Amino acid sequence: MEAVRWLRVFRALGAQAQRAARPLAGTAAGRRSLGRGASGDPTVVLDKRLEDLVLSAARRAGDVRLLSEELGERDFGSPRATLIVDPLDGSTNATAGLGLYAVSYALAPPDPTLGNVSLGYIRNLVSGEEYWAARGRGAFRNGRRMRSQRGPSLGVVLVEMSPRPLRAADAARPVLERAGKVRCLGSMALDLCYVASGAASAVLDVRGGLGRPLDSSAGKLILEEAGGTMTDAEGRSLDALKIDLLGRMDSIASANGAVHARVLALLDGGGRTFGE
Repeated sequence: MEAVRWLRVFRALGAQAQRAARPLAGTAAGRRSLGRGASGDPTVVLDKRLEDLVLSAARRAGDVRLLSEELGERDFGSPRATLIVDPLDGSTNATAGLGLYAVSYALAPPDPTLGNVSLGYIRNLVSGEEYWAARGRGAFRNGRRMRSQRGPSLGVVLVEMSPRPLRAADAARPVLERAGKVRCLGSMALDLCYVASGAASAVLDVRGGLGRPLDSSAGKLILEEAGGTMTDAEGRSLDALKIDLLGRMDSIASANGAVHARVLALLDGGGRTFGE
């Protein structure tokens, strides 16, 4: 099965990425600038080193389209599938030496959307924890089936903040005020995994259309296969949203339908003004 083969590839790449990142994270050598990547964000040596691993794997595989935050889009042969790659999610954490960053790999058809991703893999490059899901086959943490929180409580709520922290905090305030705890971790891929695993109740990205579909391509599938749900900030499906380097969105991801409904209701009552 294609998903099984690519999961083996993703796991091997994740392990290689962790070995490559360890000596560079938090160092002057690792944060040396190489200009800007295809997404418009700065590219540093650490980003490039981890992307090169995936580039080599795509060349070996052939007949794939590689969509990566740094490189952009590149075809190898006649693409029958797309590899969607964030070679370093949480780049600011990694270059500063803050211990929370990851790789995110996803498999989708040649024209990928957030609704047609068939395989998602995320690895915490500090702890080595692995999260993955194949569509219709459940979600797993370190090889063991996982499920998201089942009740409606707002325990730990995660929030994306930069680069508009005051705007994000103001938009999310009605939910944050009712959360048991609030955390901003700096890695959307890991945020979604923590909601999927039951560690957190929800993650809010309401910065005014700064979230990238690429960053959520693997995590959304993992979350949904674990029992969670993810929509835009108005509660509308994200499935038709194209995964490319240009798209932007606000999003709400929750452990289950009850939490999701509660979050959306709180935001509606809070007079939110997304996307202005």
